Order: sequence, then structure tokens, then C-alpha cells
Amino acid sequence: MKTQLNYIRDNGIVTEVFLLIWVVLIVSADLKITMFNKVHWVVSLLFLLPVFLLNYKKMGNNKSVVSLLIPSILLISSILISSFYSQNYLYDFFQAGKVAVILIICYLFFLVRSELAHLAFKGFIISAYMNVIILVLGVLSFTQLASIMTLDGRWGTFLNYPGSLSKVGVVVYVYAAFQLFNRTALSISNIMLLIASVFIVYFDGSRTSEISLLLGTIFLFIILLVEYMKNISRPKFSSMVVSVLVLALVFSVAKVSVDKITLSIETKRAIELAKIEAAKEAELAKQKPVQPSTDSNSVKQEEVSTPPIEVPTSDELKQSNDRTGSVFASISTNGILAGIASSDPIRFQMIITAVDAIVSHPWIGQGIGTTKYQTASGPIVVHNAYLQTWADLGILGLLALLGLYFGWMLKLPTVMRNIQSSMNVKERSLYYNSIFILLYMPFSALFHPLSTEWSEWIMFIIASAIYWGCAKRKEVPVHG
Repeated sequence: MKTQLNYIRDNGIVTEVFLLIWVVLIVSADLKITMFNKVHWVVSLLFLLPVFLLNYKKMGNNKSVVSLLIPSILLISSILISSFYSQNYLYDFFQAGKVAVILIICYLFFLVRSELAHLAFKGFIISAYMNVIILVLGVLSFTQLASIMTLDGRWGTFLNYPGSLSKVGVVVYVYAAFQLFNRTALSISNIMLLIASVFIVYFDGSRTSEISLLLGTIFLFIILLVEYMKNISRPKFSSMVVSVLVLALVFSVAKVSVDKITLSIETKRAIELAKIEAAKEAELAKQKPVQPSTDSNSVKQEEVSTPPIEVPTSDELKQSNDRTGSVFASISTNGILAGIASSDPIRFQMIITAVDAIVSHPWIGQGIGTTKYQTASGPIVVHNAYLQTWADLGILGLLALLGLYFGWMLKLPTVMRNIQSSMNVKERSLYYNSIFILLYMPFSALFHPLSTEWSEWIMFIIASAIYWGCAKRKEVPVHG
């Protein structure tokens, strides 16, 4: 038995299985709601801790990566410093501890063992396929698995609600698309993954992620152009044409399909709601006391009729679902500030709230999570990580966040040379994809709050570990 256990351990089967389970469950952000709010910490204890125990002896001496933890240490320090001005300092200490576990212990582990980050990326791919399957089941009326969860027609699953769902699609987009463009023969697996990526984003309807796909496409063509100019990759012209057609077809089919499904479900829902309201009005009309007629010779009872059912037109529903288009239309018509204010007034008021808080206490802050905007449904934190961090944690917290999000750019020339020295298309796609994720994270932070949860940092940790692993590689001559 001992020999068998050693064999399994040496071949990494336990590490692989536990690590992939951990990633898939952590990426499922809304298990915190559908199961219980501490689920990711329990999952990390059950699956990541064994991976750490099986591999920590192989970590060796890697003092060079410790400097990469400086922004994390500064972020934790800013949380602790601002807690002295907070009304709930125990909560701040608890959040600082969570950040320390995620952005120091876990981050350091993957930075040192970057090959495990490569393995962990497979969990992102599995998660994308899982969510597409669940979405299809939701379309087939398994609404407990997936359904429209917002008034403007955005889809979510029991694993990822609207907002977190789209991230699952974004983080595999460049990986799938780059390989598709660099194969002389089209790969079914890459086409399927690309379809999964695009469909997830369109089902979610996140404006941030839809724009991210556009930016990802631009990033992809820049990379392809650079490789072509440097004679790194010269795919056949026919393959390029077919790849472009496949990409265009995926985008168009995704948009048409999601619009059609959403409009169909929303129309049915609107009809049902209208019927319910009509029935209520008819019942109230029956209970209304009869008014005497003005004619003294006869008393006529008022006729009770069912009010007509008013159903939104398909154009009205389609317009309400086109969230990204409405923002650009509003900005082009009213200008940037007025356009944002009219298309998303709550988010605009959040910005004003955060700016007022920064002006009041710009240096130290008043504690993590304290800057909130009062909505009709209650106070919510500011959905802009930069402004929120500055308002909550002061200037030190903001600098720490900027260091986390942009510090990797200092090594970008070295990383690009190392990527382009590889002849392996799949390997290059993984490295390029990690760069795109590291670009996506600071862009997404413009529209989402700072978090101290696993699900919001897992993508950064894995992508960053892959990136810095590439930076440590020895360069070899670029092939011709």
C-alpha cells in the first residue's frame, strides 16, 4: 500500500485531481450564495492544502519571487493602518488576514511552482465547458440550473450569477482564438472552447466583458501581426481566412442565438405577468360597489371587462437587453460624463460618493468596505476598485493595488522575447492568454469593487504565476 501511495504521489495524480477540483469550485463564484458564504475557504482547506503539503518540499530556495509580494504586503498594511480609523476594526483585521492567505501564501506558492499554475489553467477550461452545458440545460427549462436573473435579460447559473459568469468566458478567449489562428488544420477542441467563451459572455450580458472580448480581439490581431513580422508564425493564407470566418460566425451566431432565446423567454414572461395583472384588475373591478345610474327610470350595473394585455414589443425587449450598445449610444449623444450618468446613474453616483470620501480623507482612509452608496435596496460598496480602495484604504492602498495590477509590465519585453522563442503554439497561446488576463483584471476593476475573496483573485494568481514563470525562463534563439 505504501508503495502504491508513493507511486501516485510521485506521478502527481493526487496533485492534479485536487488542484483541478479546487480551481473549478473557486471559479464558481456564486457557490457563496447557492451553498454557504464560506464555501471557498472550506474548499481551499480540503483541496488546496493537500496540494501544498504534497509539493512544498519541492519549492526550493526562490528568494527572487519574494519581491513580487511587496504590493500584497503594502495592501495588507494599508488595511491594518486604516482600521485604526474604522468603526469596526475587528472586521478590518479579519479582511487583512484573508488577503494575506490569498495574496501572500497562495500567491507565493504558485509563483514558486509555476508549473502548477499551468495545470490549474485547465480548471478554467473545464469551468467554461461546465457553465455552457448548464446554460443549455437552463434553456431547456432546467431553471434551477440556469435562467434569466435580471430585469434586462441577463443569464446566470447556480455556479455563477450575471457578472461573475462572463469572467469564465473571458479568461479562455485568447487561448482558444490564438491556437485557432495558428493551426494549418482547424482544431475542433479550439473551436468548441471559443464558442463556449463567446456564448458565456453574451448570455451574461456584462458590458465590461463584452468590451473585453473586443479588446481581446484587438490584442489577438496585434500579437498575430507581431509574430508574422518577426517570422515566428506564418500560417497558410487559407487557414487564416477560414479562421476569420469561424470567428465571425461564432460572434454572429452567439449574438443572434442569445437575443432570440432571451426575447422568447422575456416575451413569455411579459405575457404571463400581464395576464396576472389583468386578472387582478378584473377581480378588483368585480368587487367595486355598483354606482346608481343617472337615469332615474332604470338602474344599470356597470359592465366588468378584462383590461387589455399590454406586452412589450420585441424591439423594446431587444433594446433593453443591448446594455453595451445603449452605453455607447448615450455617450455619443450626450458626451462622456453625461452619457455615463444617463446610461448608468447608480454607478455614476457611486463615483461621486467615492470622490467625496477621498477628498474628506485622502491619506489613510476609514476602513475597508466603508465607502458605500445608498440605493433603494440598501447601501452597496463603490463599483470601482481604484476609487473604492483610495477612499477606504488611503493613498497607500491605492499604490499597492496599482502595483499588483501593473507591476508585471516592467518585465513585459523579456516575457515577449521568451514567448516568441517557443515553437510550441499551445505554450505561446497560454502565455499570451496570461498577459490578456493581466490586462483584463485592471480594466474590470474600473467597474467592480475590491474583494477579499478567492473567486475574485484566482484568475490573477494563476495568470500572474504563468507570466512570471515565463519571465524566469532562459532565452533561446528565436526560430525562423
